[in-house]
Parts: sequence; structure tokens; C-alpha cells
Amino acid sequence: MSPTTTSRPPVRPPSLPLCVAGPPTDLPPRSRSRRRAVVPAHHHAQRLVSRPLLHAHLARPHARLVRRPLPFSLARTLDSGDSATDPSLPLSLARRRSLTNFTAYFTRYYRSEHGVESQKFLQAHLEHLHATLHPSANLTVTPFVHPSWPQRTLILRWTSRSVPADAPIVLLSAHQDSTNALPFLRAPGADDDGSGTTALVAALEALLRGAWHPTTHALEVHFFSAEEGGLLGSGEVARAYRERGTRVRGMYHMDVVGYVAPGTTPSIGLITDGTSRALTDYLARLIPHVSHLPVRPTECGYACSDHGSWDRVGYPAACLSEGAFDDSAPYMHTAADTLDQPSFSLAHVAEFVKVAIGFAVELAGWEVHVGGRGEGVAAR
Repeated sequence: MSPTTTSRPPVRPPSLPLCVAGPPTDLPPRSRSRRRAVVPAHHHAQRLVSRPLLHAHLARPHARLVRRPLPFSLARTLDSGDSATDPSLPLSLARRRSLTNFTAYFTRYYRSEHGVESQKFLQAHLEHLHATLHPSANLTVTPFVHPSWPQRTLILRWTSRSVPADAPIVLLSAHQDSTNALPFLRAPGADDDGSGTTALVAALEALLRGAWHPTTHALEVHFFSAEEGGLLGSGEVARAYRERGTRVRGMYHMDVVGYVAPGTTPSIGLITDGTSRALTDYLARLIPHVSHLPVRPTECGYACSDHGSWDRVGYPAACLSEGAFDDSAPYMHTAADTLDQPSFSLAHVAEFVKVAIGFAVELAGWEVHVGGRGEGVAAR
């Protein structure tokens, strides 16, 4: 979470249009029909199942959501028990190993050598997941070089043959850096924003394990550098995307998603200022279909994280956090931001993983190969 002391212009109010070029027009009308067709396995085709979509055209806030389960291979990774207490869960966050390793660095400050080492560790981990879980996925991890500091933003792009090259992307994001009040002090950053980073890695792992493919829009997962410097990394990436004309269907950003304030009801905080109103409303409707936690609308009062960079250049951006903004963890930007805090909950983080998966499969389309050669289910 970016500190309030950083000097930057205020983010525009959420009454902005969905995107500079107007609302997306590429979404097909929602279908209530259900078709099944068996295709020969030697064509490497899958059994197609047309099902009601949660797509809900973002330009139509009144669009209804239709409840339906996630692909079973994805849901299986999420419904295996309490991720805070069951270390046998397949998700990285449930094993705690990913976040434990990530917070072991003295700091992930974006100008430090430790910050470079943690970025390289994260990149290697992402590439390892790809190679071991779903090597056939058309997935790349590319470092985005920032000329003024050494830590790089990591951009993971996942596409498929069916995705048009000019289709708008679907974006999931968190920031990888951490900070203390003084940058040379220890900054484990378990909640800020090791929790969001780990949630993204866990969502990616579930999608890879489920042999998912995007079918209509490429999925990009960004791990931003230098958020704690004033949204510097995301600002450079967002401006680069705008300058080259990249279209964005929607951005789902997570910052500090692991703390539950004592005496409060666990909830999913939905930032309502400095975000896209249409996309935020869409998430408010999507979340109850994938998580049991209530939605808690809340305001930052300023551009509190990297979604602000994308909103500033006219992209539809939304941000989720651990609850009400006033109930945020009191130990952010200190050496006490660790996994050992009694109010830090991996079970809480897991709910944001579910939302990330739901957002990805609903807006990027989904195809899941669940069997052997030529067998499985592809859903559109």
C-alpha cells in the first residue's frame, strides 16, 4: 500500500467512462442455451459445452450474473479445506512456502540489491510453475526494465491460438516491493504486499494445475516494482501500454489482503474511489459467486495503490483489499509485517485467490483440459 505522504495528483472520480475509447463492444450476447458436441480426439478438440456466462457486459451495469460452478479441476484446488491450517493443499499459499521465502529477504525495496534478488526469485518461481504444471501453456514471463531503478516489473502473458491478437487484455496485478519508514531498515512486507503477490501466484498455480487456457482475451499478470515509491513501476507500464495502443478489458488489483482486524467480520474490501465504477460494480456482483465473504465497499481517499496508475490514463481498473480501509494492518511499512502476526490469515488470502480465478476465467474465457489426449471439457 503506497504511503499517503507521496506527492502526486489526485485520481479522477469513478464517474469516468469505462475506457478512453468507449465501452468494450467485443462481448458476445449471453446465451441461455446448452450445446454438446463430441469431436474426434485425434483433432485435439474437446467436448464443447456452451453455458450461461457471468461475462455481464461491463457497459451494462444492470446485467445479471448467472450462478454456475468453476471448472471442477479449478474448484478442487480451492475446496480442499482450510488453507490456513491444512498444509497439504495444492496452492502455494496454503503451503506457506511461497510467502515464507518471499518475506525472508531483508527487504524488497525497489532500489536495493535485496529487491533485485527477490524479483529474480519470483521470476524463477513463475517459470518453474509453468514448466512443471502446464508446459504446453502459451505463457511467457517478461521483465519490464525501469531506467531509474534496478528492480523490474514482471509481466506474465498467457494467450492461446483462439485469442485475437488485437483483443483487449484481462489484467491481474499486485506489487512485489516492500518498504520501511527508512528504506535501509528491514521490510518483510508479508501483508504489504506479499499477500497480494502470493495470492496472484496461487491463482496462477490453480489455473496451471487445471490446464486452463484463455479463449477470448489474453490474460496478463503484473507484479509491479516501486509501488512504495509512489506507483512508479505501474505508472511506467500503464503509460507504455497507452502509448502503444494496448486495450485493457479490466484490471483487478490486490494490495494488502491478509490481515483481519481484531473484533471485525472478515470481508473483502472493494475500493470505490479512484476506480472504474462499472468494473467495481461488476466485481461486487461477481464476488458472492466465488467467495463466502461479504463485500465491504470502502474508500482510500487517495491513489493508494497501482490501480491508480491505470485509472489515471483511462483504463478500467478496480482494487480489492483486506477489508475496510480504516481496518488496515497497523504494522505496514515496519519490520513487524510478518506471517507471525496473529491477525494475518492465509484463509483470508485464499478468498482473494478465488476472486482472481473467477475474474480471469469469466473475462478471458476458459478452456480446461481435464483428461488425457483429446479428452476433456472446453467451455466458452
